Amino acid sequence: MIAPDRIVTESQIPELIAELGEDDPSKRQHARLLLIHLVPKSIPALLEALKSHNRYTRWEAVHAIGDLRMLEYAPSLVEMLTDEDPGVRWIAANSLLNFDRACLRPLLEKFIKDFSSVLLREGVRHILRALKERHQLKTLELALFDVLNKQAIPGFTWSWPSEAAWAAERALVALDLENN
Repeated sequence: MIAPDRIVTESQIPELIAELGEDDPSKRQHARLLLIHLVPKSIPALLEALKSHNRYTRWEAVHAIGDLRMLEYAPSLVEMLTDEDPGVRWIAANSLLNFDRACLRPLLEKFIKDFSSVLLREGVRHILRALKERHQLKTLELALFDVLNKQAIPGFTWSWPSEAAWAAERALVALDLENN
């Protein structure tokens, strides 16, 4: 572990990335904070760490990227909504919520392409529910939330899986019109 009182350099990024996968949470957090300190030099390594086989490494990399609150990395966070580990998906969703409505574009674009993913659908529903509670959703985004929420009801038979994709497409078009 890199000593807390030492100045870290770009050459230590690989070592810090390796420490993201440690069993000790304090070591992982320390490494994550040092990697954030090394931004922008550490960004490529953090993005690569999202592909790690180690769930701790992915979790800490998502956490670090989320802490940056830089919208250009939101698509990488959206990708992590389909991670096999529920903790990684949770931190990715919460990191996206830091962007408020700005997370909708990459979220809707990904959902339109991969609407059949159960994990992505749950992540989108979670984010839309949180934005709805903050009163940040517009009419067509609320309609998408209603479609996704209807699908989450136990015992409900969803007859047309692309209904949510169409609702997402309409919400994205409305978002484009709003931004022009």
